[in-house]
Amino acid sequence: NFHVLFAYEVEIGFMPGPCSFDKDGVRAAGLWAEMTHALYGQNETLNGKLEALYAKYGYFVMNTRYFFCDGTAQDKVFHRLRHWDDESSSTISYPTQIGEYTIASIRDLTRDYDSAQPDQKALLPTTKDHMITFTFTNGGVCTFRPSGTEPKLKYYFEVVSKESKVDALELLEKMKNVLLEELLQPSKFGLIPPKE
Repeated sequence: NFHVLFAYEVEIGFMPGPCSFDKDGVRAAGLWAEMTHALYGQNETLNGKLEALYAKYGYFVMNTRYFFCDGTAQDKVFHRLRHWDDESSSTISYPTQIGEYTIASIRDLTRDYDSAQPDQKALLPTTKDHMITFTFTNGGVCTFRPSGTEPKLKYYFEVVSKESKVDALELLEKMKNVLLEELLQPSKFGLIPPKE
């Protein structure tokens, strides 16, 4: 069994501790104020603590966005991701390299598959909807899934750099551009980006 200390989901919010779901951040705001008070009592600042965490763990950055597309286009994209070697084949084959980025592991929750696990079974619950996560040897992660409420194909990119936030942001942009074009092929599948 695990004891939840802190969890979050990009579009839902934060869950500090196991006692309640807190999508509006009310409990998180209270804990934030408590943490601020404790740090100031030790002559530390929030920014100083954040910089110390960056120095210890690296600079993490994330980009979430989407393409407009219907379910048929989504099915075609995910079919391609699962039949990388031959789209006409029924044999599952995932990509192993995208441009200069080597894929370390793949988690496909639609298929209850995770190549990082000894038994190749996903630790997270399976889903009837498409959801694939690629983890790269450089620590980058990208996840693709359809929206549950709108005709959108969503993506989530995460990278980390030990050097600086600027380096992390540059890596994120570089990886995102290559991976979106190669993995999703927006023009081939008619994926429409949102207006800026």
